[in-house]
Amino acid sequence: MRFLIIIISAFFAVVPVLSQSVSLEECTKAANDEFPLTRNLDIVIEKYKRQQDIINLNYLPGMSLNALGNYQSDVVSFDLGIDIPGMSFPEVPHLQFRNTIDVNQLVYDGGVNTALKSLNSSQLEIQKTGIRNRQFQLRLMVEDIYMAILQTKGQIPIIDLHINNLESSRDEVQKLVNEGVLIQTSVDQINAKLIDSKHIKQQTRAKLTQLIAQMNELANMSLDMNWSFEIPQPEVESKSIVRGEVQLIDHQKNLLEGNQYLLSRANYPKIGAFGQLGYGRPGLNFLNDQWDSFFIAGIKFSWTFWDWKKTKKQNANLGLQSKMLDNEKDAFLKQLNLGLIEQRSAIFSINQSILKELELIKLYDRILASSSQQLKEGVITLNTHLQNLNASKLSRQNLVNYKVQLVRAKQRLVTLTGN
Repeated sequence: MRFLIIIISAFFAVVPVLSQSVSLEECTKAANDEFPLTRNLDIVIEKYKRQQDIINLNYLPGMSLNALGNYQSDVVSFDLGIDIPGMSFPEVPHLQFRNTIDVNQLVYDGGVNTALKSLNSSQLEIQKTGIRNRQFQLRLMVEDIYMAILQTKGQIPIIDLHINNLESSRDEVQKLVNEGVLIQTSVDQINAKLIDSKHIKQQTRAKLTQLIAQMNELANMSLDMNWSFEIPQPEVESKSIVRGEVQLIDHQKNLLEGNQYLLSRANYPKIGAFGQLGYGRPGLNFLNDQWDSFFIAGIKFSWTFWDWKKTKKQNANLGLQSKMLDNEKDAFLKQLNLGLIEQRSAIFSINQSILKELELIKLYDRILASSSQQLKEGVITLNTHLQNLNASKLSRQNLVNYKVQLVRAKQRLVTLTGN
Protein backbone atom coordinates (compact mmCIF):
# COMPACT_ATOMS: atom_id res chain seq x y z
CA MET A 1 0.00 0.00 0.00
CA ARG A 2 2.91 2.34 0.77
CA PHE A 3 4.22 1.90 -2.79
CA LEU A 4 0.76 2.61 -4.22
CA ILE A 5 0.54 5.90 -2.34
CA ILE A 6 3.98 6.90 -3.63
CA ILE A 7 3.03 6.16 -7.24
CA ILE A 8 -0.34 7.93 -7.16
CA SER A 9 1.21 10.97 -5.48
CA ALA A 10 3.95 11.13 -8.10
CA PHE A 11 1.47 10.74 -10.94
CA PHE A 12 -0.78 13.54 -9.76
CA ALA A 13 2.01 16.08 -9.87
CA VAL A 14 3.29 16.19 -6.31
CA VAL A 15 6.50 17.94 -7.41
CA PRO A 16 9.30 19.93 -5.80
CA VAL A 17 8.43 23.48 -4.84
CA LEU A 18 10.80 24.96 -7.39
CA SER A 19 9.34 23.04 -10.35
CA GLN A 20 7.17 24.85 -12.87
CA SER A 21 3.78 23.60 -13.99
CA VAL A 22 1.78 23.92 -17.18
CA SER A 23 -1.80 23.03 -18.05
CA LEU A 24 -3.46 21.67 -21.17
CA GLU A 25 -5.35 24.95 -21.59
CA GLU A 26 -2.09 26.92 -21.56
CA CYS A 27 -0.51 24.62 -24.13
CA THR A 28 -3.59 24.81 -26.36
CA LYS A 29 -3.73 28.61 -26.17
CA ALA A 30 -0.01 28.93 -26.89
CA ALA A 31 -0.30 26.55 -29.85
CA ASN A 32 -3.24 28.55 -31.23
CA ASP A 33 -1.30 31.79 -30.87
CA GLU A 34 1.63 30.28 -32.77
CA PHE A 35 -0.51 28.61 -35.43
CA PRO A 36 0.21 30.41 -38.74
CA LEU A 37 -3.43 30.26 -39.85
CA THR A 38 -4.47 32.13 -36.69
CA ARG A 39 -2.91 35.23 -38.23
CA ASN A 40 -5.45 34.92 -41.03
CA LEU A 41 -8.19 35.98 -38.59
CA ASP A 42 -6.88 39.54 -38.58
CA ILE A 43 -6.50 39.40 -42.35
CA VAL A 44 -10.08 38.28 -43.05
CA ILE A 45 -11.43 40.92 -40.65
CA GLU A 46 -9.43 43.61 -42.42
CA LYS A 47 -10.62 42.27 -45.77
CA TYR A 48 -14.22 42.42 -44.52
CA LYS A 49 -13.87 46.03 -43.42
CA ARG A 50 -12.38 47.04 -46.75
CA GLN A 51 -15.14 45.29 -48.65
CA GLN A 52 -17.74 47.11 -46.54
CA ASP A 53 -16.01 50.39 -47.42
CA ILE A 54 -16.09 49.44 -51.09
CA ILE A 55 -19.83 48.76 -50.91
CA ASN A 56 -20.40 52.10 -49.15
CA LEU A 57 -18.70 53.82 -52.08
CA ASN A 58 -21.68 52.80 -54.22
CA TYR A 59 -23.68 55.51 -52.42
CA LEU A 60 -21.23 58.21 -53.50
CA PRO A 61 -21.49 59.96 -56.88
CA GLY A 62 -19.48 58.48 -59.70
CA MET A 63 -17.51 60.88 -61.86
CA SER A 64 -15.79 60.29 -65.19
CA LEU A 65 -13.97 62.41 -67.73
CA ASN A 66 -14.59 61.59 -71.39
CA ALA A 67 -13.14 62.96 -74.61
CA LEU A 68 -14.27 62.10 -78.13
CA GLY A 69 -13.08 63.21 -81.53
CA ASN A 70 -14.47 61.86 -84.78
CA TYR A 71 -14.84 62.60 -88.46
CA GLN A 72 -18.24 61.98 -90.06
CA SER A 73 -18.55 61.41 -93.79
CA ASP A 74 -22.07 62.82 -93.80
CA VAL A 75 -23.60 65.58 -91.72
CA VAL A 76 -26.88 67.45 -91.70
CA SER A 77 -26.99 70.01 -94.50
CA PHE A 78 -29.54 72.70 -95.49
CA ASP A 79 -28.94 73.03 -99.23
CA LEU A 80 -32.32 74.21 -100.60
CA GLY A 81 -30.99 74.66 -104.13
CA ILE A 82 -31.77 78.41 -104.14
CA ASP A 83 -30.08 81.46 -102.81
CA ILE A 84 -32.01 83.65 -100.39
CA PRO A 85 -30.55 87.16 -100.14
CA GLY A 86 -29.44 88.01 -96.56
CA MET A 87 -29.79 84.47 -95.30
CA SER A 88 -27.18 81.74 -94.87
CA PHE A 89 -27.41 78.30 -93.33
CA PRO A 90 -24.79 76.97 -90.95
CA GLU A 91 -22.66 74.05 -91.91
CA VAL A 92 -22.35 71.19 -89.47
CA PRO A 93 -18.65 70.27 -89.28
CA HIS A 94 -17.50 66.88 -90.43
CA LEU A 95 -14.78 66.94 -87.78
CA GLN A 96 -16.44 66.97 -84.36
CA PHE A 97 -15.14 67.04 -80.76
CA ARG A 98 -16.86 66.35 -77.46
CA ASN A 99 -15.36 66.62 -73.97
CA THR A 100 -17.57 65.87 -70.97
CA ILE A 101 -17.54 65.35 -67.23
CA ASP A 102 -20.25 62.85 -66.30
CA VAL A 103 -21.69 62.52 -62.80
CA ASN A 104 -23.99 59.68 -61.67
CA GLN A 105 -25.60 59.52 -58.24
CA LEU A 106 -27.46 56.51 -56.86
CA VAL A 107 -30.74 57.56 -55.26
CA TYR A 108 -32.45 54.21 -54.67
CA ASP A 109 -31.05 50.77 -55.50
CA GLY A 110 -33.88 48.56 -54.27
CA GLY A 111 -31.79 47.30 -51.32
CA VAL A 112 -29.00 45.76 -53.41
CA ASN A 113 -26.15 47.36 -51.44
CA THR A 114 -27.73 46.37 -48.15
CA ALA A 115 -27.91 42.78 -49.41
CA LEU A 116 -24.26 42.95 -50.49
CA LYS A 117 -23.25 44.07 -46.98
CA SER A 118 -25.14 41.14 -45.49
CA LEU A 119 -23.40 38.74 -47.89
CA ASN A 120 -20.05 40.19 -46.92
CA SER A 121 -20.83 39.59 -43.24
CA SER A 122 -21.80 35.98 -43.95
CA GLN A 123 -18.59 35.43 -45.91
CA LEU A 124 -16.61 36.82 -42.98
CA GLU A 125 -18.22 34.35 -40.57
CA ILE A 126 -17.57 31.47 -42.97
CA GLN A 127 -13.88 32.36 -43.23
CA LYS A 128 -13.52 32.86 -39.47
CA THR A 129 -15.25 29.55 -38.75
CA GLY A 130 -13.05 27.80 -41.32
CA ILE A 131 -9.96 29.03 -39.48
CA ARG A 132 -11.39 27.96 -36.13
CA ASN A 133 -12.06 24.50 -37.54
CA ARG A 134 -8.38 24.26 -38.47
CA GLN A 135 -7.57 25.37 -34.93
CA PHE A 136 -9.82 22.57 -33.68
CA GLN A 137 -7.64 20.02 -35.49
CA LEU A 138 -4.61 21.62 -33.85
CA ARG A 139 -6.37 21.32 -30.48
CA LEU A 140 -6.79 17.58 -31.00
CA MET A 141 -3.11 17.28 -31.83
CA VAL A 142 -2.08 19.20 -28.70
CA GLU A 143 -4.37 17.04 -26.57
CA ASP A 144 -2.90 13.82 -27.99
CA ILE A 145 0.67 14.97 -27.29
CA TYR A 146 -0.24 16.27 -23.82
CA MET A 147 -1.92 13.00 -22.84
CA ALA A 148 1.03 11.03 -24.19
CA ILE A 149 3.32 13.17 -22.02
CA LEU A 150 1.19 12.42 -18.95
CA GLN A 151 1.21 8.72 -19.73
CA THR A 152 4.95 8.53 -20.41
CA LYS A 153 5.87 10.71 -17.45
CA GLY A 154 3.69 8.57 -15.19
CA GLN A 155 5.59 5.42 -16.20
CA ILE A 156 8.97 6.63 -14.92
CA PRO A 157 8.12 6.36 -11.16
CA ILE A 158 6.78 2.84 -11.83
CA ILE A 159 10.05 1.83 -13.49
CA ASP A 160 12.06 3.42 -10.68
CA LEU A 161 10.03 1.50 -8.11
CA HIS A 162 10.59 -1.73 -10.03
CA ILE A 163 14.33 -1.06 -10.19
CA ASN A 164 14.41 -0.44 -6.42
CA ASN A 165 12.54 -3.68 -5.83
CA LEU A 166 14.97 -5.57 -8.05
CA GLU A 167 17.97 -4.05 -6.28
CA SER A 168 16.52 -4.98 -2.89
CA SER A 169 15.88 -8.51 -4.13
CA ARG A 170 19.41 -8.72 -5.52
CA ASP A 171 20.85 -7.77 -2.12
CA GLU A 172 18.77 -10.45 -0.42
CA VAL A 173 19.70 -13.07 -3.01
CA GLN A 174 23.39 -12.13 -2.73
CA LYS A 175 23.23 -12.90 0.99
CA LEU A 176 21.71 -16.29 0.21
CA VAL A 177 24.45 -16.91 -2.33
CA ASN A 178 27.08 -16.01 0.24
CA GLU A 179 25.45 -18.46 2.65
CA GLY A 180 25.49 -21.19 0.02
CA VAL A 181 21.71 -21.42 -0.21
CA LEU A 182 21.57 -20.15 -3.84
CA ILE A 183 24.06 -20.04 -6.64
CA GLN A 184 25.57 -17.01 -8.38
CA THR A 185 23.30 -17.53 -11.39
CA SER A 186 20.39 -16.25 -9.31
CA VAL A 187 22.13 -12.89 -8.85
CA ASP A 188 22.94 -12.80 -12.56
CA GLN A 189 19.25 -13.31 -13.36
CA ILE A 190 18.29 -10.28 -11.29
CA ASN A 191 21.12 -8.22 -12.77
CA ALA A 192 19.83 -9.08 -16.25
CA LYS A 193 16.39 -7.83 -15.22
CA LEU A 194 17.98 -4.67 -13.84
CA ILE A 195 19.82 -3.98 -17.08
CA ASP A 196 16.60 -4.47 -19.04
CA SER A 197 14.61 -2.20 -16.68
CA LYS A 198 17.20 0.56 -16.81
CA HIS A 199 17.18 0.38 -20.61
CA ILE A 200 13.39 0.66 -20.60
CA LYS A 201 13.73 3.73 -18.37
CA GLN A 202 16.17 5.29 -20.85
CA GLN A 203 13.77 4.60 -23.72
CA THR A 204 10.87 6.05 -21.73
CA ARG A 205 12.82 9.22 -20.96
CA ALA A 206 13.82 9.50 -24.62
CA LYS A 207 10.15 9.17 -25.63
CA LEU A 208 9.21 11.83 -23.08
CA THR A 209 11.92 14.14 -24.43
CA GLN A 210 10.54 13.67 -27.94
CA LEU A 211 6.94 14.43 -26.90
CA ILE A 212 7.97 17.56 -24.98
CA ALA A 213 10.00 18.73 -27.98
CA GLN A 214 6.93 18.30 -30.19
CA MET A 215 4.86 20.35 -27.74
CA ASN A 216 7.52 23.05 -27.72
CA GLU A 217 7.47 23.12 -31.51
CA LEU A 218 3.69 23.48 -31.64
CA ALA A 219 3.36 26.01 -28.82
CA ASN A 220 6.74 27.77 -28.99
CA MET A 221 7.33 27.00 -25.32
CA SER A 222 10.43 26.00 -23.35
CA LEU A 223 9.17 22.94 -21.51
CA ASP A 224 11.43 20.15 -20.27
CA MET A 225 11.14 17.00 -18.16
CA ASN A 226 11.40 19.01 -14.95
CA TRP A 227 8.07 20.70 -15.65
CA SER A 228 4.93 19.42 -14.01
CA PHE A 229 2.07 18.75 -16.43
CA GLU A 230 -1.21 19.36 -14.64
CA ILE A 231 -3.92 16.73 -14.84
CA PRO A 232 -6.99 18.15 -16.65
CA GLN A 233 -10.27 17.95 -14.77
CA PRO A 234 -12.90 18.19 -17.55
CA GLU A 235 -16.58 18.39 -16.63
CA VAL A 236 -18.48 16.01 -18.90
CA GLU A 237 -22.07 16.52 -17.73
CA SER A 238 -24.66 18.22 -19.95
CA LYS A 239 -22.41 19.53 -22.69
CA SER A 240 -24.25 21.11 -25.60
CA ILE A 241 -22.80 20.73 -29.08
CA VAL A 242 -21.09 23.90 -30.33
CA ARG A 243 -18.84 22.42 -33.00
CA GLY A 244 -17.41 24.70 -35.64
CA GLU A 245 -18.54 22.36 -38.41
CA VAL A 246 -22.17 22.93 -37.40
CA GLN A 247 -21.61 26.67 -37.19
CA LEU A 248 -19.96 26.62 -40.62
CA ILE A 249 -23.03 24.95 -42.16
CA ASP A 250 -25.29 27.51 -40.48
CA HIS A 251 -23.18 30.36 -41.87
CA GLN A 252 -23.27 28.79 -45.33
CA LYS A 253 -27.07 28.66 -45.09
CA ASN A 254 -27.07 32.32 -44.11
CA LEU A 255 -24.99 33.04 -47.19
CA LEU A 256 -27.54 31.24 -49.38
CA GLU A 257 -30.37 33.21 -47.78
CA GLY A 258 -28.42 36.38 -48.43
CA ASN A 259 -28.05 35.44 -52.08
CA GLN A 260 -31.78 34.79 -52.29
CA TYR A 261 -32.45 38.22 -50.82
CA LEU A 262 -30.01 39.80 -53.28
CA LEU A 263 -31.75 38.08 -56.19
CA SER A 264 -35.12 39.33 -55.02
CA ARG A 265 -33.78 42.89 -54.82
CA ALA A 266 -32.05 42.78 -58.19
CA ASN A 267 -35.36 43.32 -60.02
CA TYR A 268 -36.59 46.13 -57.78
CA PRO A 269 -36.98 49.57 -59.38
CA LYS A 270 -33.84 51.69 -59.29
CA ILE A 271 -33.57 55.46 -59.35
CA GLY A 272 -30.51 57.52 -60.09
CA ALA A 273 -29.57 61.10 -60.85
CA PHE A 274 -27.10 62.08 -63.52
CA GLY A 275 -25.42 65.19 -64.82
CA GLN A 276 -23.10 66.01 -67.69
CA LEU A 277 -20.95 69.09 -68.19
CA GLY A 278 -19.33 69.36 -71.59
CA TYR A 279 -17.48 71.43 -74.12
CA GLY A 280 -17.49 70.49 -77.76
CA ARG A 281 -17.81 71.31 -81.40
CA PRO A 282 -20.68 71.38 -81.88
CA GLY A 283 -22.37 71.64 -78.47
CA LEU A 284 -25.94 70.58 -77.93
CA ASN A 285 -26.97 72.84 -80.79
CA PHE A 286 -25.73 70.79 -83.68
CA LEU A 287 -26.44 73.68 -86.07
CA ASN A 288 -23.75 75.72 -84.35
CA ASP A 289 -20.38 74.91 -85.87
CA GLN A 290 -18.46 76.74 -83.12
CA TRP A 291 -17.02 75.42 -79.87
CA ASP A 292 -19.63 75.66 -77.17
CA SER A 293 -20.18 74.56 -73.57
CA PHE A 294 -23.27 72.68 -72.39
CA PHE A 295 -24.73 70.67 -69.51
CA ILE A 296 -27.37 68.00 -69.05
CA ALA A 297 -29.02 66.96 -65.76
CA GLY A 298 -31.83 64.58 -64.98
CA ILE A 299 -33.28 61.54 -63.21
CA LYS A 300 -33.28 58.02 -64.57
CA PHE A 301 -35.54 55.15 -63.60
CA SER A 302 -35.15 51.46 -64.44
CA TRP A 303 -37.19 48.43 -63.54
CA THR A 304 -36.76 44.89 -64.77
CA PHE A 305 -40.35 43.78 -64.27
CA TRP A 306 -40.11 40.57 -66.29
CA ASP A 307 -37.14 38.21 -66.50
CA TRP A 308 -38.89 35.06 -67.73
CA LYS A 309 -38.87 33.60 -64.18
CA LYS A 310 -35.06 33.52 -64.14
CA THR A 311 -34.90 34.87 -60.58
CA LYS A 312 -37.48 32.35 -59.39
CA LYS A 313 -35.48 29.45 -60.84
CA GLN A 314 -32.24 30.75 -59.33
CA ASN A 315 -33.91 30.98 -55.93
CA ALA A 316 -35.15 27.41 -56.33
CA ASN A 317 -31.58 26.24 -56.94
CA LEU A 318 -30.41 28.07 -53.83
CA GLY A 319 -33.20 26.38 -51.88
CA LEU A 320 -31.96 22.97 -53.05
CA GLN A 321 -28.44 23.85 -51.89
CA SER A 322 -29.87 24.80 -48.51
CA LYS A 323 -31.56 21.39 -48.20
CA MET A 324 -28.25 19.72 -49.05
CA LEU A 325 -26.60 21.66 -46.23
CA ASP A 326 -29.34 20.50 -43.84
CA ASN A 327 -28.59 16.91 -44.81
CA GLU A 328 -24.85 17.47 -44.28
CA LYS A 329 -25.55 18.91 -40.84
CA ASP A 330 -27.73 15.94 -39.88
CA ALA A 331 -25.09 13.50 -41.12
CA PHE A 332 -22.35 15.27 -39.14
CA LEU A 333 -24.41 15.35 -35.94
CA LYS A 334 -25.27 11.65 -36.30
CA GLN A 335 -21.60 10.75 -36.69
CA LEU A 336 -20.68 13.03 -33.80
CA ASN A 337 -23.27 11.45 -31.53
CA LEU A 338 -21.81 8.04 -32.32
CA GLY A 339 -18.43 9.34 -31.20
CA LEU A 340 -19.91 10.76 -27.98
CA ILE A 341 -21.57 7.44 -27.20
CA GLU A 342 -18.22 5.74 -27.70
CA GLN A 343 -16.46 8.16 -25.34
CA ARG A 344 -19.12 7.79 -22.62
CA SER A 345 -18.87 4.02 -22.89
CA ALA A 346 -15.08 4.26 -22.67
CA ILE A 347 -15.32 6.40 -19.52
CA PHE A 348 -17.49 3.78 -17.82
CA SER A 349 -15.25 0.91 -18.92
CA ILE A 350 -12.03 2.64 -17.85
CA ASN A 351 -13.47 3.42 -14.42
CA GLN A 352 -14.16 -0.27 -13.97
CA SER A 353 -10.62 -1.12 -15.08
CA ILE A 354 -9.17 1.35 -12.55
CA LEU A 355 -11.12 -0.29 -9.72
CA LYS A 356 -9.87 -3.68 -10.89
CA GLU A 357 -6.22 -2.55 -10.95
CA LEU A 358 -6.51 -1.00 -7.49
CA GLU A 359 -7.70 -4.34 -6.14
CA LEU A 360 -4.88 -6.17 -7.94
CA ILE A 361 -2.27 -3.77 -6.54
CA LYS A 362 -3.52 -4.43 -3.01
CA LEU A 363 -3.16 -8.14 -3.64
CA TYR A 364 0.32 -7.79 -5.13
CA ASP A 365 1.38 -5.62 -2.18
CA ARG A 366 0.45 -8.48 0.17
CA ILE A 367 2.12 -11.03 -2.09
CA LEU A 368 5.36 -9.07 -2.31
CA ALA A 369 5.37 -8.46 1.42
CA SER A 370 5.89 -12.19 1.97
CA SER A 371 7.60 -13.08 -1.31
CA SER A 372 11.09 -12.14 -0.10
CA GLN A 373 10.72 -14.14 3.09
CA GLN A 374 9.40 -17.12 1.13
CA LEU A 375 12.40 -16.86 -1.18
CA LYS A 376 14.76 -16.94 1.84
CA GLU A 377 12.99 -19.97 3.22
CA GLY A 378 13.03 -21.76 -0.12
CA VAL A 379 9.27 -21.91 -0.33
CA ILE A 380 9.27 -20.24 -3.76
CA THR A 381 11.86 -20.08 -6.51
CA LEU A 382 13.60 -16.96 -7.74
CA ASN A 383 11.62 -17.09 -10.98
CA THR A 384 8.37 -17.02 -9.03
CA HIS A 385 9.60 -14.02 -7.06
CA LEU A 386 10.57 -12.20 -10.25
CA GLN A 387 7.20 -13.02 -11.76
CA ASN A 388 5.53 -11.45 -8.73
CA LEU A 389 7.65 -8.33 -9.16
CA ASN A 390 6.79 -8.11 -12.87
CA ALA A 391 3.10 -8.64 -12.19
CA SER A 392 3.13 -5.86 -9.59
CA LYS A 393 4.95 -3.53 -11.98
CA LEU A 394 2.54 -4.33 -14.82
CA SER A 395 -0.49 -3.67 -12.64
CA ARG A 396 0.89 -0.29 -11.56
CA GLN A 397 1.68 0.60 -15.16
CA ASN A 398 -1.86 -0.37 -16.13
CA LEU A 399 -3.21 1.84 -13.38
CA VAL A 400 -1.28 4.84 -14.67
CA ASN A 401 -2.36 4.08 -18.24
CA TYR A 402 -6.01 3.77 -17.22
CA LYS A 403 -5.89 7.04 -15.31
CA VAL A 404 -4.54 8.85 -18.36
CA GLN A 405 -7.03 7.07 -20.61
CA LEU A 406 -9.84 8.23 -18.32
CA VAL A 407 -8.66 11.83 -18.49
CA ARG A 408 -8.21 11.52 -22.25
CA ALA A 409 -11.71 10.08 -22.73
CA LYS A 410 -13.31 12.82 -20.61
CA GLN A 411 -11.32 15.54 -22.34
CA ARG A 412 -12.09 14.15 -25.78
CA LEU A 413 -15.81 14.02 -24.88
CA VAL A 414 -15.70 17.72 -23.99
CA THR A 415 -13.61 18.54 -27.06
CA LEU A 416 -15.91 16.67 -29.43
CA THR A 417 -18.83 18.79 -28.27
CA GLY A 418 -16.80 21.89 -29.12
CA ASN A 419 -16.63 23.19 -25.53
